[in-house]
Amino acid sequence: MRINLWYCQEMGFWRWTLVDNRRPVCRMESGQRQDLKLAMEDVAKTVEYMLECDGDTIASVTQKV
Repeated sequence: MRINLWYCQEMGFWRWTLVDNRRPVCRMESGQRQDLKLAMEDVAKTVEYMLECDGDTIASVTQKV
């Protein structure tokens, strides 16, 4: 996964993108917050969610085999 975080001074927001290119189809999420800590929490929650989805995918593939 690749995470980019930057501050957009014109808008007054911390912006972020998260790219997961470990899958056959690349997935991208993004967001923005005025507060840096909230932006970092959003990133952390998104990473956890994506890892959880990967676990579900691996579990369902294993069960089918």
